[in-house]
Amino acid sequence: PHAAQTVYHLTARDEVRENFPLSSIKAADGSLPDHFVEDVMPGVHSDVGGGYRSGPDVVHFPPRTFYWIDPATRDAEIAAQAAAYQTAHAAPGLVVEPIIGRTNLIKGGRRATSVRFQASRHVYEDLAYVALERMYAAAVDSGVPLQPLATLGREGYAYEVSETLRRLVRRAERAGPGSEAYNALYREYIHHSHQYHRPELVTGNGWREDLANVVNS
Repeated sequence: PHAAQTVYHLTARDEVRENFPLSSIKAADGSLPDHFVEDVMPGVHSDVGGGYRSGPDVVHFPPRTFYWIDPATRDAEIAAQAAAYQTAHAAPGLVVEPIIGRTNLIKGGRRATSVRFQASRHVYEDLAYVALERMYAAAVDSGVPLQPLATLGREGYAYEVSETLRRLVRRAERAGPGSEAYNALYREYIHHSHQYHRPELVTGNGWREDLANVVNS
C-alpha cells in the first residue's frame, strides 16, 4: 500500500466465472487505505478491462436428441425444452433458439433428431471505453501527465464515449441490477459471463476442438 501514491481499481459486477475471480484491493475487514479507491462497474471481465470487440455474443446450452414418430410431438418437445432453458437462465436480451441438426431413422419406425440450443445477440464493445475514461480521469486527478482527450480526438482517438451511453451507465449504477436502465445496458453492452454447455469448434482441417476457455467452471 505504501509503494503507490494512489490506487484506482475497477471491478466487474456481472462476472461469475471461477477463472476470473475478484482480486479485491480491500483488506479482510473490507477497509481501504485513504489513497485506495475500488469501484464496481456493470459488465463482465473484458467489458470493464477491455478486449471484447463488437459482435455476436453466443450462449450455448446443452444439446438434446429427440425421439419421435409424429413431427408435431417433436416440435412441441423442442419448443418446451427451449422454453425451459429460457426460464432457467433468463437474462436481458437472451432468447433461446433451437438449431435443428441431423435426423436419423431408428428401430420401430421412430426417428431421432439432434438439436442444439443457443442464444445470440449483438453486443457492443463501448462499455470498456467508459471504464477507460474513468481510469484516465482518475490518473489525471492524481497528477499523471497525460495528454488531454481532446488532443487525442484530433489524432483519431478511437475510444470516445457517447453521452447517451455515459448517462445510461450512470442510471444503471444508481438503479442497480434488475432495473430498466440496467437491463437496457445488459441487452446491448454486457456480455453473458459464462456458458451452460461446452461447445465444439470445427477447424479448417476437420479436427474438433473444445472451447474450454468459455465454459463456466
